[in-house]
Amino acid sequence: MSDPAQRRELVYSFPLEFAVFDSEFGLRAVDLPIPKSMVPFEALVDKKGQIVALKDQEQAGVEEDFHTVYKFKMVYGGE
Repeated sequence: MSDPAQRRELVYSFPLEFAVFDSEFGLRAVDLPIPKSMVPFEALVDKKGQIVALKDQEQAGVEEDFHTVYKFKMVYGGE
């Protein structure tokens, strides 16, 4: 599939979910839903350990004067 619009439509047709690993690659959480209006492939982890991503303006509408930033703080209760 070479058409970017078709690829994008295909990607967004599947449920998008996070899997979270610790620094030793131990699985901490799986199947955490990602808002459809978030750009999942450009998400970063900040210095506080929060997952940070921008709103997908193509998917959820253009914002002229500002950008919506999603922040997810992972809280783990231990073993």
